[in-house]
Amino acid sequence: MIFLFFTLFWGCVTQQQIRRSQSRTELGTAYLVEGNAAQAIRTLIEATKLNPRNAKAWEKLGLSYASQGAYDKAEDAFLKSLKLEQRAETHNNFGLMLLAIKRYE
Repeated sequence: MIFLFFTLFWGCVTQQQIRRSQSRTELGTAYLVEGNAAQAIRTLIEATKLNPRNAKAWEKLGLSYASQGAYDKAEDAFLKSLKLEQRAETHNNFGLMLLAIKRYE
């Protein structure tokens, strides 16, 4: 019973973590827009660690990886985002990446 309590307690994302994750997502997106994909990746990884259910952070991480040519990592990030939330923007960005690398399957 005690193990279950600690598992549930430590597995929960707090409201503060959610807010910090959202802030890191916005900052990472700004880095990406500025063309600093390496810093965007570092910042967006932080966002996903703070809140693994942040679909937008995973999507922006996918875009950042794709801009660096890390297509396998980008695909993983896009798929994590889509598993959490079916957003048209994510489908579009993932599809554009697949077209760019000529994966028409």
